[in-house]
Amino acid sequence: KLQWTFQTGATAPVANPGQNQTVKVGNTVTLDGSGSMNPSGVGTLTYNWMFTSLPPGTATRLFYSASPIATFVADVPGTYILLLTVSNGAASNSTSVTVTVTP
Repeated sequence: KLQWTFQTGATAPVANPGQNQTVKVGNTVTLDGSGSMNPSGVGTLTYNWMFTSLPPGTATRLFYSASPIATFVADVPGTYILLLTVSNGAASNSTSVTVTVTP
């Protein structure tokens, strides 16, 4: 009798930072990563949001960056690019989202 066994590592989670957004200056932007998935079921998802690109002159700060939902105030017009990284402790995955802020 022949028997096969396959050792598989943890499947990487899938980061889903939501749709790109366009908002007006002064608005609070809500980023929603709750659609991220952990197909392997290994561990518990952790979240990390960070800005990777900001328009000149902004003084905005990111709030709740370690939770599925993060926010910031769009204080100047331009393009804000954020990276959401999700990890299940064994593997991680990152995806960007773009927020365009108009005057």
